[in-house]
Amino acid sequence: MVGTRTFLGAVASTVVLLLGAPIASADLIVQLVNSSGQPPGDIYVMLSGGSSIDGQLKNEVPVKFSAIKGRQFKLGSFSGRIYFSYGSPVTSAEPPTWPTRYDKVEVTYPGVANLTAVDFFGIPFSLRAENSSGKSLGRLKWNATTQQVEDALLAIPGAQRALVKSHAGGFARILSPQLSPSSYPSLKRYFDSLNGVRLTERGSFFGNPLQTFTYAGPFGGSGQTTLTGTIAQPPGPGKPGQALSVGGSTLPSAVYTVDGPYMWGGRIHHVGDNDVYAVIYRDLISGFAWGYWGGKYGNDSANWEGKPPFADARKTPTSYATYNQYAAVVYKYSSAYGFSFSDTGPKKVQLPLDGAHSLRITILR
Repeated sequence: MVGTRTFLGAVASTVVLLLGAPIASADLIVQLVNSSGQPPGDIYVMLSGGSSIDGQLKNEVPVKFSAIKGRQFKLGSFSGRIYFSYGSPVTSAEPPTWPTRYDKVEVTYPGVANLTAVDFFGIPFSLRAENSSGKSLGRLKWNATTQQVEDALLAIPGAQRALVKSHAGGFARILSPQLSPSSYPSLKRYFDSLNGVRLTERGSFFGNPLQTFTYAGPFGGSGQTTLTGTIAQPPGPGKPGQALSVGGSTLPSAVYTVDGPYMWGGRIHHVGDNDVYAVIYRDLISGFAWGYWGGKYGNDSANWEGKPPFADARKTPTSYATYNQYAAVVYKYSSAYGFSFSDTGPKKVQLPLDGAHSLRITILR
């Protein structure tokens, strides 16, 4: 994900924030609570990205929940994921279509923790961070049961094709549009409805140096969209930047995968470049995913801050998709990432861990 402050004013998710090095902290106690209804002996826990400093969990080695002493372990410096699976152990290389039900929590310490449904929805969790005095530093959670989320996701046209079942025929997970884009409604008619509409982006790239930008241009629909504008290094004035072009044929999939190609400087680029042009592209794509472009708040991203997205951003209902419907369900029922750039929206999806003494992960039903 692009390390920036987003166009809606929230800090974007990265392993290392570009604003500076994370604050050094003491070891983090990770507390595990099982409210899933699954027997502790049938739940496996695995770290991917490092080992616990108390020796209980080795990198990429699953351990039974019931075997973890005191249902807690300690992390030092860590950047990776904590996997949970039911019935059988998994690894980080497990195919998303694997019939074992599993899911994960993302943790960077020092840094942030977050819930993610970017790849799929499998298991709901809640996260709570506390300082050494037991004071809460914040919380993220799913506020619906697995069944409620499953029902809402499967109500999306085509999403039945994204359902993965367990060996016994039960629920394992529902793949996201990022992994199964053909299972979700096409956004092509949405793009066609905006052909010729002028789009304006205003945002910042919190790299080194800090850069702000204002870019605009007519949307090309199924053809090419070219945005031009100025880039500044505050407090200096804005200077003309490179024109950025996006092919209309790439957009229907790119809004779901959030990593389509775009061009500037005579070369093809991708959002992983992590520079000011990646942010311009990201904000263009995210605006479609949220349903902001062509919506009730207008086509200048400066007017979107704090405004409700998805169906609430639209002027009137349409017979075709005008936003990422999978991400809309995730947004409704949780504070998890529903697509890679959910941190460009109005809801908090990151839990700061700087100054945290403990992180409580509750596996929900």
